[in-house]
Amino acid sequence: MRKLRERNPMVLRGSPYDDDAEDREVTVSIPALSKSLDALGETFSIMEACAKPENRPLTTEQRRKILDQAILVLGELYVHRDLKRTRHAVDPVTALRQLKRRCDELTGFDFHLQVMKIFKGLRDIHTAYIMPKPYSDMVAFLPFLLAAHTIKETAAQQGQVLGEEEMSEDTFDPDNERRVIVTGLLDKFTHPHFKPGVEILSWNGMPIHEAIRRIGEEEQGSNIYAQFELGLRLMTVRWFGGSLPPSEYFVTVVYRDDKEIREIRFPWRVMLDNSSKGRVASVQAMWTLKKKYENNSSEDPSVEPRSLFETTVRDQLYSVPEEIEFEKKVTKISPKIDGLPPGVFDVHYVKINHGPDAFKFGLVKIENFVCGRKAFVEGFMKILHAVPQTGLVIDIRSNPGGLVSAAESILQLLSPRRITPLPFQFLATTLAEDIVRSDKTAARIKLNTWADKVTPAVNIGNQFSRNGSLTRKERANEIGQRYYGPITLITNAVTYSSGDIFAASFQDHEIGPVIGTDPSTGGGGANMWTHRDCVDMAMPDQLLEQLPGGARHGPKLHYAVRRCVRVGRNQGMPIEEEGVRRDCVYNLTRDDLLSGDVDLLRFAGKVLQEQNKKQFKVVIKIDGQPVSLSESVIKVPAKGKTARVDINIDLGRSTSKIEHIISVGGKFHKAVNIVDGHASFDLNLDTSKPSIVRVETHDVDPDSGFSKTLFATFVREVRFEAQGQTDL
Repeated sequence: MRKLRERNPMVLRGSPYDDDAEDREVTVSIPALSKSLDALGETFSIMEACAKPENRPLTTEQRRKILDQAILVLGELYVHRDLKRTRHAVDPVTALRQLKRRCDELTGFDFHLQVMKIFKGLRDIHTAYIMPKPYSDMVAFLPFLLAAHTIKETAAQQGQVLGEEEMSEDTFDPDNERRVIVTGLLDKFTHPHFKPGVEILSWNGMPIHEAIRRIGEEEQGSNIYAQFELGLRLMTVRWFGGSLPPSEYFVTVVYRDDKEIREIRFPWRVMLDNSSKGRVASVQAMWTLKKKYENNSSEDPSVEPRSLFETTVRDQLYSVPEEIEFEKKVTKISPKIDGLPPGVFDVHYVKINHGPDAFKFGLVKIENFVCGRKAFVEGFMKILHAVPQTGLVIDIRSNPGGLVSAAESILQLLSPRRITPLPFQFLATTLAEDIVRSDKTAARIKLNTWADKVTPAVNIGNQFSRNGSLTRKERANEIGQRYYGPITLITNAVTYSSGDIFAASFQDHEIGPVIGTDPSTGGGGANMWTHRDCVDMAMPDQLLEQLPGGARHGPKLHYAVRRCVRVGRNQGMPIEEEGVRRDCVYNLTRDDLLSGDVDLLRFAGKVLQEQNKKQFKVVIKIDGQPVSLSESVIKVPAKGKTARVDINIDLGRSTSKIEHIISVGGKFHKAVNIVDGHASFDLNLDTSKPSIVRVETHDVDPDSGFSKTLFATFVREVRFEAQGQTDL
């Protein structure tokens, strides 16, 4: 293939598929991009980028050492080893051994590319090969961004009132139902026809959905939904460090604007970020962290490989059009909340509708869980204090993950239920056993409770170790509920890792319905270690060694080492590949993509309003004095052995099918029927010890008399503690 010239023109023609198109040719040369490209500094063609040598070229022996280390860990420590072999018919250990026999025949770039392809065959976002420098500093890009929306809305989106079964009726057909449009252009790049909103029809002669499918199949999506989203996002931006480079020097795109079908050709350009500012280090859209690379130099093994290099590339490279005004306008206001960790939360007050039908609720976008647990929890508590109690929408779409303990520690703030951290498991092998029993400092700090979980499993030949958690149960429940309004969660197919875990726990603890813009999350259910982590915790006789090339310039390896499974109604089900299925189906619209999720927020508001109809208010008086429910622990004046507690319940509506079950200290106390939407009762509380009073709403079947517990958001739980007591 001939080298792409710097001045090679982009040609725009009347479509050959449209007989009515005018016979004309408009030429737009590369200088039309000059303002945008000049701002980025020097850029290269794909051929020039791939031809660059490694910063520190590897010898044949060093290449074989990398392969030997990968073979050892994938065979003895990789927790999804058997799952991936069976489900995808791959054998990475054998493939790496075959590559070892011929690794001296390959160029430096080709060697790294072959190793990356073997790892990508596992379809595991946590298990990856990261190329060495300078390739890990390279970003290939086209001057536009893409996104997909569905053609038809669900019945619920159209305003029909549906039951829970109808809301969750799930179908997915990306070929027939989704349209791909341009959502942004390279900053300062303009074109008379190719603008945000135009629909992409074909890509290098292939139907656009087929092109997306082919790219997605080459990447690490664990399920078909993740593959589609990954393929879509990699169509125009790719980080060489963790993605396969484009196989073509330019792309020819057929698109449709308001008037006709047109054709345009764009060259791939590559930016090399070797500056001290570290402006760009990768560009996977779903892993964009609102963090400057220079402030994130240390590798956090709890984040996916690509996240380690993420910056605000999309914000820096591309300009997105201002939100378009629609009749169905949604008002969003960004409040000022001091003390939030930077780059983690994006908070809004949202109002849908106007006049008497207006409804206000809070919206918090959790960009990632890359933050210390304490700072993350404190920041989230500040948000809960600031947003309306009428409802809260938590958006974790495209969340790449981060610290599991941060994700699991905020669930208690949203639910009266006691939170059960998700169980994790090692692969039960002698290498795993040796590591968890290691005397090295890193192992003692990180794995001091795991020896008695791994060794028994190895002794009896189990596949996995006994369960252990990454978040201590005490930490997951040390604060208690802080938000009492209805809550809903929004996910998509590139919600990964700790995002997967948060969504699973949210659903398993029945905090609220999960709205999915895709049928499931990404399915990355594991705890990731770097190869350096493995070496730091292993004893010398375990044959684990640091990779050649150095920590800064050399290649990197990441592995899924502990898998997690679910609790509650999904107990024992793995998250890997399966992801978290949505409760409510939502299809993104064109207006969502071009106008700040306007339709999605209206839909989420309706879901909250439906929950509000089932909420109830609780007023508590102790010895005749009203108390505040803003605190989860109520101090009871210890005037005697007992205190009189009066509880009044206001359901907000009249019904004959609702009753309340009251329990004290985990034991049934009484059932209270609702009369005209109200109920009241009293009890004498023993003040010699802390007690938990729990009020549950039950929907009673008038025919059978049996009751069915509703979502946990329709539960109120208050902890009473006599003054001077601290433990429940």
